[in-house]
Amino acid sequence: MDNFPLACCVQGDYGYKIIMVSETDTIAEVVKKALAGVVGYLVAPFPENTIFHARIHGSDDLLPNDVTVKDANLLKMEAIDISMGA
Repeated sequence: MDNFPLACCVQGDYGYKIIMVSETDTIAEVVKKALAGVVGYLVAPFPENTIFHARIHGSDDLLPNDVTVKDANLLKMEAIDISMGA
């Protein structure tokens, strides 16, 4: 059940959006959910096969895509920045 709120800001957006995820979602799934809410509406579509990275706001460390929200020790309403990677 998606009952875990995160504040996500996708590169190119003007601010954070609250998305609901599950503690069992991986970071890759969090990124996908965040993109679904803004790409084509508030952010121009990204090139096909774009790789995205997520990090806790203020941190330089990337969150591994295969780790779950719970295993990443994220807090409810944690601010997550999502950006294009290499």
